[in-house]
Amino acid sequence: MKKNLFEIIVGFVLIIVVTSFSFFVYRQTYQGSEKTYTIHAMFDRVDGILVGSDIKMSGVKIGKVKNIYLDPKSYRAVVTLMIDDSLDIPYNSMAAIVSEGFMGGKYLNITPSGHDNNIPKDGTGKITMTQSSVSLEALLGKYIFNSQKDAKASNANA
Repeated sequence: MKKNLFEIIVGFVLIIVVTSFSFFVYRQTYQGSEKTYTIHAMFDRVDGILVGSDIKMSGVKIGKVKNIYLDPKSYRAVVTLMIDDSLDIPYNSMAAIVSEGFMGGKYLNITPSGHDNNIPKDGTGKITMTQSSVSLEALLGKYIFNSQKDAKASNANA
């Protein structure tokens, strides 16, 4: 009987821990209570950006990525951004996909322009100047293969 009582107590503790953790995760990810508006940006590549990725301006989080899809006409990735309603994004701002560090994840960084006009908050606003993500593997491949070509060329000239 003691063994059954112990298992029941452990089961209740486990249920409480799982419920608490689920509630914590829900509160951290839920966006329904915050006032936001959506704008769109088109990229050639969105490697490393996922739905829920952070959007930052001057290093401060100002929103999250709401949706990513492929435009069937231009074959470019369209990213829907949820921006804090208290912020006005200037027209001609630039959106770039940047890395948090050498091994860190990626986020979308918005660099504001100096213009006074702001992107409309009615869901039709677009950021037209974008910089796609840089592939570290592609950069390393170019460096390695160019080094090998240079070595072969110098051996051929010798």
